Amino acid sequence: MPVEQRSVTAPNGKPFFGEVSAAVAEKLGVNPGEIRLLNGFETGRGGFGLRHIEGKANRLQRIKAFGFSSAERFVWHICQNFDHICEGNGRLGLCCHHQHYPLVAYIEWRAERGFWSIATAFPPGSSPTKILVDLRTG
Repeated sequence: MPVEQRSVTAPNGKPFFGEVSAAVAEKLGVNPGEIRLLNGFETGRGGFGLRHIEGKANRLQRIKAFGFSSAERFVWHICQNFDHICEGNGRLGLCCHHQHYPLVAYIEWRAERGFWSIATAFPPGSSPTKILVDLRTG
């Protein structure tokens, strides 16, 4: 398997960072499954996964300025604490707040592998477009 398609180990030692539960998947009309962060790549004009998130210097600086020691810890926080799901750029956005600021990680379904993959993640300053499911209110 190419390096960019390999899963990054989550802070808890597992290959997945969270999950889209069956209940949430049913509300959205999507597949339930694990959420994984792949190594990915960054070309300077785009990419996905860990390399893409780390490849944007000012993004990584902002992530660290909000108290996260790494991109992995930042993604872990979002995947463990998302309380609403938004739509943005044709992807699902997992959204939560940290210190009253919005954080978002965009995920894509990888049908060939049967899990959700983190495409990218943003520190405060990026707002998703439309809330699809608000888990705070049901």
